[in-house]
Amino acid sequence: MSTFESDIFGWDPVQNAVNGTLRIPCLEMTLTQESQKSPIIYRGPGEIHQTPGASLAFTLYSTGTQRFPGISETLPNAPGQLVGPEYYYTLRGTDLQGNVWLASRVIPDISCAAETHGEIVSGNLWQITSDQRSDFPFGRPRLRAIYVRHPDVPFNRSTRRNIQWAGQTVGKSLSLDYVRLQRLNCIFRVATDFDGKALVASVEALKGPLPTQLVHRITDGLRFTTSSLFRERIVVIQDRGDKRIQITSDAEQKLEPKLCPPLDPVHARVASTDFWTMFSAYMGFYHKCAARNVLSPALEMHGILQGSCGSVETHALTLAVGVEALVAQLHPKLGSPNKQEEREMMELTTYLQEWDGDEGLKERMLGSLQRFRSPSTNVRLRGLLRKGVIEKVHYDAWQSLRHPAAHGVRKRQEPSQETLNLIQTVTTLLYRLIFHTIKYRGTFTDRSTAGWQTATYGDSEKKKEQST
Repeated sequence: MSTFESDIFGWDPVQNAVNGTLRIPCLEMTLTQESQKSPIIYRGPGEIHQTPGASLAFTLYSTGTQRFPGISETLPNAPGQLVGPEYYYTLRGTDLQGNVWLASRVIPDISCAAETHGEIVSGNLWQITSDQRSDFPFGRPRLRAIYVRHPDVPFNRSTRRNIQWAGQTVGKSLSLDYVRLQRLNCIFRVATDFDGKALVASVEALKGPLPTQLVHRITDGLRFTTSSLFRERIVVIQDRGDKRIQITSDAEQKLEPKLCPPLDPVHARVASTDFWTMFSAYMGFYHKCAARNVLSPALEMHGILQGSCGSVETHALTLAVGVEALVAQLHPKLGSPNKQEEREMMELTTYLQEWDGDEGLKERMLGSLQRFRSPSTNVRLRGLLRKGVIEKVHYDAWQSLRHPAAHGVRKRQEPSQETLNLIQTVTTLLYRLIFHTIKYRGTFTDRSTAGWQTATYGDSEKKKEQST
């Protein structure tokens, strides 16, 4: 049973979806072929349900079919080819309460039932959505993102209830331990709920509508601070009398990322305020990127997390190349030629174009000159070193890790302690780079030091500013 915000979660679909027992009988279901002028349509009663692994699936007992499929629409595509649009369907189901559930991009499995002279259509669903009227209207827009498979996060508030019974006082700790913060003109509360089965991020807009794509901001913020691959399973959005429920299939992550989080779990519990300050700063920066239609660190971070699920060599490669991509993405102008250098390069380009020499050599020289206009990662990292964003140990570690990892050079068959140390030092470089970008000032775990000491980010930058 849910105790956190029970006024919103006091109905079966969300509770059952968390428990993995969701079952939605539908009096009427339609499965309509997408992207077709004359689509195939299956109609009849059916059911949407969760499988034992909490994935979403459906079964439709077709009592009427409009336009039977042709041979090209039933045979699979050629090997190595994308699935054509004629294979995708949209599912629409009306439950016993009259609520409509929708799912798109469905690839059904169709089988004939001889005893009914009809078809049984079944298949898997990635996500279902239902727009409904709410029995609990609120003035301010609210959002709930529920993470069923979630990382362990620290909280800075706790709740304990004392119950008097038969002359004795019994204390009980509830699952309402939570954190509260304000960002993006919203109030955020994050807590474990549903008897500890889920992590719930509750958001209430203070003024105006909820920020766009807010759930993605929350998810990526939690991924960054925990270095975990997970996603929201259930989302509920409440705006006055309207309510939207979105339930996603559970796809269990079989491989765990090896990338260490910015704060080690033990220190995160001691300094939970820094953990949530970091989360808030990262999420806020991500939101600004979306508002300006520019890239954020989220995509590269996701790739680094996925790469760390593999071997040590894969982890080293994706980490080193990810840092390279982030440096160019977050500091595109750093290390660029100044105006005088630009003028001189233009003169040199003109000279080379008019040079009466070997054409192959001329082309190579012009190409090198063009690449010089776009500074290398080495140049950008040296600029960040001068600013105090990173330290020389981080720069040297990236140099030592990146080139062997990218070119497949191994000193030995098995990973060495040296390689692991380089990975941890470059991980610290990665986090310092993002700390500088999101303007985070606080403690972090410095994995470039022996014993992974706790450090405070911002000190080195202050020293550089004072010295200059």
